[in-house]
Amino acid sequence: MRLKVRPTDTHESARDHFQMTSKGNAKADNPVEIHTLQWLEQNHPISFNSPIRTTGFEIIWIVEGTGKLTVDCQEYVIEPNVIYCLSPGQLRQFSTNGKVEGYYISLSEEFAYLAENKQDFSFLTLQNSFGRNLQIIHITKEIHHELEDILMKMRTELSNCFMLRTEILKGLLKIFIIYLSRKAERLDYINVPEKDIHIADRFIGLLKIHYTTKRMVADYARELCVTPNYLNRIVKKVSGFPASYHIQQHIILEAKRQALYSGLSMKEVAYELGFTDYAHFSKFFKNNSGMNFTAFKNGSH
Repeated sequence: MRLKVRPTDTHESARDHFQMTSKGNAKADNPVEIHTLQWLEQNHPISFNSPIRTTGFEIIWIVEGTGKLTVDCQEYVIEPNVIYCLSPGQLRQFSTNGKVEGYYISLSEEFAYLAENKQDFSFLTLQNSFGRNLQIIHITKEIHHELEDILMKMRTELSNCFMLRTEILKGLLKIFIIYLSRKAERLDYINVPEKDIHIADRFIGLLKIHYTTKRMVADYARELCVTPNYLNRIVKKVSGFPASYHIQQHIILEAKRQALYSGLSMKEVAYELGFTDYAHFSKFFKNNSGMNFTAFKNGSH
């Protein structure tokens, strides 16, 4: 894969790569990273050529070029003037058709969920959890230059050690995300109280952490200090499906990820997902995916 170098990216590679480090937190060593795709291809080609599990939020802006993006076993055609937003824990892989140019932004969950930005990110987290596994935003000419200007200012802040750099970066990021949220397709949350959306969001956050050990709605309801029936009702109001459905689907999704990319056997995958009886896991997989594990692993999907 060869990526086209934009006119502004013809200097040393250091100008194509900016990151902010945070000491004392292994998960947030690089809470914010901004690369050109050209820099990423030259320095981390595996980031595109191999399946990668996202550890934070990813924003991939395709300015020019085409190809394919696979996210959690679903394939999408990548197009120019489109931004693709991914959430933590997703599995993604790129395949491009010739030259591609654009930008890559990575944000740790800790940084994205700062008080100033949490509300702005809710459109992305809920959309990816309940509506689809990839947020796709088409960029118009009217906001293209605005977004690029904000991105360049963010890169300038990241490449220097100016006073109050983090505060300025948070502000620029907030504006950037607001622009994206205006263009994003949203789920219909009309007449859904904000507190219900908050509970649904917290449920999904807990599910992503505990899906291997907690498979009952009651487990999550207890954590959220609500009844199982109430949690099912709230999650269904927000997403269209009860909490029990999302628990099953998250386990199946992780099983599919493991089947396609880990190289583990069915018994090993069952163990990784907390199943002590792999025969039960086999039945669970078939009932919820429509085919047996071996057929899916061999590419019959």
